[in-house]
Amino acid sequence: SEIARQIGIRVDEDDPECCAGHQLAENIMNEIRSSSSLKDELLPLQSQALWHKWSKYNKERHRRLQKGDKITAEYDRDMDDKKDEIREKQLLKTDPPTLVMKLFLSYLLQHKGIMKVYFLQWLKFMLDERSQQ
Repeated sequence: SEIARQIGIRVDEDDPECCAGHQLAENIMNEIRSSSSLKDELLPLQSQALWHKWSKYNKERHRRLQKGDKITAEYDRDMDDKKDEIREKQLLKTDPPTLVMKLFLSYLLQHKGIMKVYFLQWLKFMLDERSQQ
């Protein structure tokens, strides 16, 4: 970036909105780093058991491999009821929302325009980097 500055190319890191977006993303990453069990704690809707069951019922509803002698509408209703039960369990896990989710949503709602874009780009970059470690 020093060479780019020397030859007159604009560098995003010099932009105050870029720096502010970076700081917001860093705040979220600090919360993620301080968590002991990432997925279950920070992303409760991604719970392996519940998400896996919901996906299984959703596939079965469309494939109808185990329909048997049931009427199609009745079978679909049964699958939808099972999926709804799982969704209710997932929603119970998100009340109240995690701190990371509260921060993320508040940043999205509070900031407009290019600052929001910088925030999302920085957060994506930091999450990608963390997932590769």
